[in-house]
Amino acid sequence: MKEFFKTIVFIVVAILVIVSAILLSNTIRNGGVETPFGGQSNVPLDVIGTKVGTTTNPIQFRVTSTGGQTSSTTYPVQISEGTDLAIITIGVDKASSSANFITSILGSYDPECYTATTTTSNTNRVIVDDVHWVDIADHLANTVHSTILTATSVLFWNNPFAGTTKSLTLENLNYNCIALRATGSSTEVWAEVLTKEYN
Repeated sequence: MKEFFKTIVFIVVAILVIVSAILLSNTIRNGGVETPFGGQSNVPLDVIGTKVGTTTNPIQFRVTSTGGQTSSTTYPVQISEGTDLAIITIGVDKASSSANFITSILGSYDPECYTATTTTSNTNRVIVDDVHWVDIADHLANTVHSTILTATSVLFWNNPFAGTTKSLTLENLNYNCIALRATGSSTEVWAEVLTKEYN
């Protein structure tokens, strides 16, 4: 009887080893584990200011001494070359009754677009003026408020309330970086992007 149980255990272990070997060889032959349909969501990336959990560190857009808006600044973020979809969330921390926020959505194929800065120092390998940005508003699935078509598409958010957020969904992307070129007045804003990869 003891020999019978040893034989049964041996057969079960042998079957498990054979099945495991077959599954492993199929996984290796097929290039590893497949990405689930629709891609995998990544961790949100900061674009304007920072957001960690519920704590934000927004960028302040002020009225200038001449009564105009702050100068436009480009905020780039690198996305993987396999990224097909990006959801940009724009949040307002503070705003006066006359606040506004204006942004253009840009994309770049340049390999070092994510290192762009707003400085013109010779020590920077890439500065914001060196990057070739293109208008990617055609990839928008929705808009913040209204779209004004000019040389570069502009999204205008007039009189945003503190504590509000808006989402922009970009579809069918094929860029190394995306960026928000933003300006505004009397408001403090943060923005982040969540990307998804295609199969």
